[in-house]
Amino acid sequence: MQTNSVPAGPAIPNALSLIYFPYTISFKDTAASPAIRFQIEQYLGKLSQVYDRITDVRVTVQIPHKRSGIRFFHINIQLDLPGKRLAVSREPEIKEERTDIYTAISSAFHKIVRQVEDFRSLHQRGRVRVPNRPLAF
Repeated sequence: MQTNSVPAGPAIPNALSLIYFPYTISFKDTAASPAIRFQIEQYLGKLSQVYDRITDVRVTVQIPHKRSGIRFFHINIQLDLPGKRLAVSREPEIKEERTDIYTAISSAFHKIVRQVEDFRSLHQRGRVRVPNRPLAF
């Protein structure tokens, strides 16, 4: 199994102003791709708008093998919040959304955003609510 770990930090100059937390993007069984890294950084920037207390994020992209001539992508996201670790890690099924890496990344980030929003709403009960910021993915 080949692992390519991309050092933390933005590949684009403006991403630093959007992403305030440390993060790591790793590629397993595939070469690191600047285009995929760029898209992940865009989602990380949007994620920083959802909740401002994220302490660390690890994203792993894995392309293990072809099944029935189709490539399936594993996108794993592990996100640390104060007192809580959230994770999206699903084995791909035979669905069209998993055969396109950009769609798989989008789907994984939608799921982690829902988990962060649920966590945020649980911790805001009894306090003054902060209006939800709309996200466009």
